[in-house]
Formats: sequence, C-alpha cells, structure tokens
Amino acid sequence: MPRNTPNDIILHALTTEKAARCMEQFNTLVFYVEKTSTKPEIKKAITELYGSKVKKVNTLINKHGKKAYVSFADEGAALEIAAKIGTI
Repeated sequence: MPRNTPNDIILHALTTEKAARCMEQFNTLVFYVEKTSTKPEIKKAITELYGSKVKKVNTLINKHGKKAYVSFADEGAALEIAAKIGTI
C-alpha cells in the first residue's frame, strides 16, 4: 500500500505523562506512525504537516504499534505544535 500523504504516515500524537515530559525537557513530540514507515518518511511528513524543522527521529516498535520520537531544531517548537494539535 503506497503512503502518499503525511496523514497516512502520522496516525496520532501520544498524550502520556512521559510524552509531556519529553515535550518540555527535550523539545520532542511522540507520535504513533504507520508500522512500515521509515525515519526519512516520518521526518518529511512532520515537516509538511506542521512546517517546523525536524532535528532527529527515533523510532521503536511495541505491541501497540510503531512510535516515533521527533526532536525539533527550533526551541519551543514542540510546545507550539502540541498546542496547535490540541495535545496540551
């Protein structure tokens, strides 16, 4: 199945206490993503959706799906994006 749009790759943002701590301390947001998506695809999708420069993407797969920890280059970008998408 081809992944054409960023909305096909980024499923939803995670809103746990750990995700909130990452957002405040490390300027990082946590997303559930399509299980077959790659780090460059995730980086491109986040940039297209939110217009903010991504510094780094770390991923992990658990029994619930694939999580992407997305670090932003601009200071405070994670808080701005979280406010825009309604996770805080």
